[in-house]
Amino acid sequence: YPRSDIDVYRARTLRKRLKEIKTDRASLMEQLEVGLVKVAAEEKRISQEEEQAELNARLAPKPKPKFDPVTGKWVVKNWDGTLAGVKHGEKRSFDNLSQNDTNATNLANTLAEMTTTNTADNTTPTPPLVPFAVVDALVPSSPAAEAGLKEQDLIAKFGSANHLNHRNLMAIAEMVPLAAGEQQQIPITVLRRRNVDHRADVQHGVEVGVREKVELRLLPKPWGGRGLLGCHIKVYTDSHDYLEPH
Repeated sequence: YPRSDIDVYRARTLRKRLKEIKTDRASLMEQLEVGLVKVAAEEKRISQEEEQAELNARLAPKPKPKFDPVTGKWVVKNWDGTLAGVKHGEKRSFDNLSQNDTNATNLANTLAEMTTTNTADNTTPTPPLVPFAVVDALVPSSPAAEAGLKEQDLIAKFGSANHLNHRNLMAIAEMVPLAAGEQQQIPITVLRRRNVDHRADVQHGVEVGVREKVELRLLPKPWGGRGLLGCHIKVYTDSHDYLEPH
C-alpha cells in the first residue's frame, strides 16, 4: 500500500463530492416540504374565503323578480348573479337584464322562426316548393329515421331554411344544435318520390319523377351514432329535374 492500480486522490475527491450531493439533496427536500405545506395552507385559506363568500351571497337578501324580455318570463337572481328560472340563465347577468344578451336573443329568435307556421289566408297563392337539399344517406334507428325521413327525399323546407336562405346548408348546421339543446322539434317539408320515369339524376343519385309533399317533425338529439341527426344531407341544385307535387 498504496496500490498502483487505484487513484487514491480521485477516489477521495469523488467520495467528498458524493457527500456534498447528498447534503444538498436533503436540504432541497426540506425546502420542498416547507414550500408544499405553505401552498396547501394558502389553498385552504383561499378555499375557505370562497366558501364564506358563497355562503354570504346565498344568505344575502334576494332582490325582487324581474321580467325578462328575451324569454318573456319572470326571473329571479341566483347567488352568483346569474338568472334562475330560464334556460341558459347561467350565461346571463340579473343586474344587466335590460341589456339583452346577444346569444340568448339570437337563440330565442332562431327557435321562434323554427316553430313559426304560415297563418296566411288560404286564398293567398302558395309559393312553389323548391328543393335545396337531398338526403343521400340515412342510418336506421337514428333521429332522422324516427322522424320519417327517407333516403332520396328532397328537402324543400327545414325549419326556417328554404332555397333562398339556406346559405349552402349553413342555416341547417346552425339550427340543429340549437334545437337539440332546447329539445325542440324542427318542422320539415320534403318532396318524396311517388312515380318514377325513365330519367335519373345521376349527379345526385336521385331518381326523378312526380313527388308528393310530406310534412315531418325532426327532433335532433344525441344517439348511438355520429351527429345529432343520423343522416347525410347535401345541396341539391337541379330543381328542374322534379315535377311539382299535386
